[in-house]
Amino acid sequence: MAKTYTIGETAEMFGVPESTLRFYDKRGLLPFIERDEADRRVFTEMQISLLKTIQHLKNTDMTIGQIKQYVDWIVEGDATIPKRLAMLVAHRQDIYDQIAMREASLDGVNFKIARYEKYVNEQREKENAKTALVTGANKGIGFGIAKALLQQGYRVLVGARDEQRGSAAVEALRAYGDAQLQLIDVSDLNSIQHAVADITKQEADFSLLVNNAGISGDMGRTAWEFETQELIETYMVDFIGPYELTKGLLPVLIKNAGKIVNVSVPIEPNAWWHPLAYQAAKAPLNVMTKDFGLEFTQQELPVEIMAVMPGAVSTDLNNHIQGDFVKTSDEAGELIAGFATDGENHNGQVINFDGTVADYSAGSNV
Repeated sequence: MAKTYTIGETAEMFGVPESTLRFYDKRGLLPFIERDEADRRVFTEMQISLLKTIQHLKNTDMTIGQIKQYVDWIVEGDATIPKRLAMLVAHRQDIYDQIAMREASLDGVNFKIARYEKYVNEQREKENAKTALVTGANKGIGFGIAKALLQQGYRVLVGARDEQRGSAAVEALRAYGDAQLQLIDVSDLNSIQHAVADITKQEADFSLLVNNAGISGDMGRTAWEFETQELIETYMVDFIGPYELTKGLLPVLIKNAGKIVNVSVPIEPNAWWHPLAYQAAKAPLNVMTKDFGLEFTQQELPVEIMAVMPGAVSTDLNNHIQGDFVKTSDEAGELIAGFATDGENHNGQVINFDGTVADYSAGSNV
């Protein structure tokens, strides 16, 4: 006995409601439909095969009237095969034409989608844009900080006083992201003012200042051997310059809820390390960090300031010392950038390389 299917089974097979099959039957698309003892439609393999053809034709936009004509020709027998063939060939061409038209339309839709996606992505980039200035970024720790920030998606202004060396650093740093040269000499107040004016005018998304540029003075001298001019020059670069730059950029940093990071050193002399000029110039930078931080909190200003002491780092300031405890410039840069971007509130803190906070009141870790 040939297998048959109920209307429910057939509807489920084709993913259509039972009402669709009843509609096909009433429109004459299902000839020779059989019924059971309860007068319910019963579908044979012949109707199933015909339904598959009807579905293909309907899914490719053949009208019900055309499908009815096709079915009528089937009922009439093999003599109508040429007519059926001609109908299907013509319909196939209609399908090809529809495919070509849809592909062209799809190209147009994809073009619009690409334009809108570009716009949305550009807007998102603008909303998430982050620009940082790192002073003294053409070498050493500053270069390492700039590299680490670029890898975190920052646009970095590479602060340098020498255009040739700064440009060379920018070219190297562009391997990691959007690096731009910012000429600035932190020992020159006019240079600082020009940089402040440039950044305020051109960098609407400026949100991170890293005061890294510094000089140490002659670390081989005893404390009483320094010339006054050398102390003044070190003080100018390590404190006055960062102070003036921070003060000048503070309005835009407040507007963008930004951060200031001062790269510093411990200011408590010990038997192994006590360079007078360097420590005397960095001491007020640490005080500035704590004072600014205190007033930012008191005035509820949306800006943070911190100082980071990266520990022993091999740079030209110490003739590139080596040792198990000595960091590379890249390691120091990653450390400092990490504190700057870790999402924690470090406002007013002077942070040691191990994450502890210098406690001046206790006279330790300073």
